[in-house]
Amino acid sequence: MTLAQTASARLGQLIGSGEHRDLRAMVPMAWRTWDLYAAVLVLSGSGFFIASEGRELPLVAGDLILTCPGTRWRYRIDDHVPWSECWATWDGPLFDCWRTVGLINPTRPVLRIGSPARWQRRFQALGALGGFNAILALQGLLADVLAVTSIADPWLSSASAALEAIPLSAGSVWQPAARRLALSPERFRKRFASAAGCGPAEWLDRRRIAAARQRLASAEVPLRVIADELGFCDVHHFARRFRELAGLPPGQWRAMFRRDGNAESVLSR
Repeated sequence: MTLAQTASARLGQLIGSGEHRDLRAMVPMAWRTWDLYAAVLVLSGSGFFIASEGRELPLVAGDLILTCPGTRWRYRIDDHVPWSECWATWDGPLFDCWRTVGLINPTRPVLRIGSPARWQRRFQALGALGGFNAILALQGLLADVLAVTSIADPWLSSASAALEAIPLSAGSVWQPAARRLALSPERFRKRFASAAGCGPAEWLDRRRIAAARQRLASAEVPLRVIADELGFCDVHHFARRFRELAGLPPGQWRAMFRRDGNAESVLSR
């Protein structure tokens, strides 16, 4: 065994990498719990990452899903834009050390890194390498990801917190968040879209639809009441936006829930 092969065996190994293109809308995949690290780069499309505790995080092009061994996760694809992704899986003591010191953080599974074409080239390069060289390339890729997110996160975290402070009943009205950060609405909108990969209005819509799915699953509430609670102008607007972002009309989603008896079986289809 060469020195490089010995080092690779001790540090870790790239298990696989590749791309999936033009996938169509689906309700969430079955839960995944792997004994590997996994990264999924969103090249196009949108959806939601669903963490084991039920937390839903919006996904757009330029987002990186990063999961750890033993964690339970899945994601769902929206239907208005075809979904494409790059992916890689790996394991090894080197990356266990990264996890131990918090560089890979299972509580932060979605990273906003932007520039999907740039990162796509990095993922493609992994597939052409093997052994020790693949581990070195993967380590460099992850280090660059962390460098990008450590710069972008402070402002984006503040902006996201400002948006989360807006009541769901306010609808897509995001301008109070701009005032809270002492920015003009236009400057806030552009900066947020650049950092988050979607505009503040769409971010709020995704938050409202996530809340609607919880309401549909937890109570027998008329759609018009849910629409009013979440700031939609009428039930037709609510139903249209729900279908765009959740992949199914709200009535059909609720019917599936009633038929199967629990949210777990509906969401894992």
